Amino acid sequence: MIKKRQKIAKLSYTVADKETYMPSLCCYSTQAELKTLLEPLGQIVFTDEHLNASTCTLAQGCDTVCAFVTDTLNRDVLCKLAKQGIRHIALRTSGYDHVDLSAADEFKLIVTHVPAYSPQAIAEHAAALTLMLSHKLQQSLRHQAHLDFRLSGLLGFNLHQKTVGVIGAGSIGACYVNIMKGFGAKLIAYDPYPKPDLDVEYTSLSKLFEQSDVVSLHCPLTSKNRYLINTHNLQKMKPNAILINTARGGLVDTKALLYALDHNLLAGAGLDVYEFEKGVFFESLTNLKDPLLNALLAKDNVVITPHQAFFTQEALENVADIVTDNIQSFWQGIAKNTVEKSRH
Repeated sequence: MIKKRQKIAKLSYTVADKETYMPSLCCYSTQAELKTLLEPLGQIVFTDEHLNASTCTLAQGCDTVCAFVTDTLNRDVLCKLAKQGIRHIALRTSGYDHVDLSAADEFKLIVTHVPAYSPQAIAEHAAALTLMLSHKLQQSLRHQAHLDFRLSGLLGFNLHQKTVGVIGAGSIGACYVNIMKGFGAKLIAYDPYPKPDLDVEYTSLSKLFEQSDVVSLHCPLTSKNRYLINTHNLQKMKPNAILINTARGGLVDTKALLYALDHNLLAGAGLDVYEFEKGVFFESLTNLKDPLLNALLAKDNVVITPHQAFFTQEALENVADIVTDNIQSFWQGIAKNTVEKSRH
């Protein structure tokens, strides 16, 4: 049974002269479900437009901008927002690789994020992608669409006693570890900052790639680990292994992944993120001009979902609560969950 959440109070804070001020907010790329949760806050401009240099003016007169992963937060955009009087960028994402943190620092913009709004949602989605591939459910569904109910080409494998390698053992990675343990898998992990309380065997990246039957990515994207999944590391993996990515698209070199799949160096991939997803995911298209994504979509052993791992009722409620608290705290002078240049 889902626990009933408390109602969000309207945003306000008391200034030194005891007058109550209600900060105004412009929320870009707003999903209808999130709008329902944030409406009680009060002075909010909701738009389904993505934030970019052309749509900055929608935030004119506001104090805070609430941004999503699809929004552009480069130097040009941040400069324009700062000139309009924006002081706070409230991300409703955990990741912040789409923000020019150097520019934010230069323009004295405080950036906050939602570090752990629902690790269970994303870990469960990663587990679902894992099962889709290990039991060849994608192929089965495609066969059935053509009224083909034979078992040919549908031989899968058990997760029981297989080695599952987790890259990034933070809150999401830890949840995925616990889910996979329920299947009786052997868990190994790589993390530059290992958690001693997580019951998992930590190992090097090389050994993880070499030993794993499943490799699942749960790390943030930084300048240091872009294209972590590249030709060199894919060649270390077992040819019958599968790759799961619910983290960030830029962790995977798509061309290298396609080569590995085309040459039977990898058995399959489950992707909830894609390095060139901007302008594609979260949109309704009449045609797709991306040859790499078209090639992935055409493969029976690739499962793609449109960055939806986070999209559960519980996760959205947590996002709304944390974003609200971040905004309220900022305007009370005690900013929470800030992102700084040194962390990127």
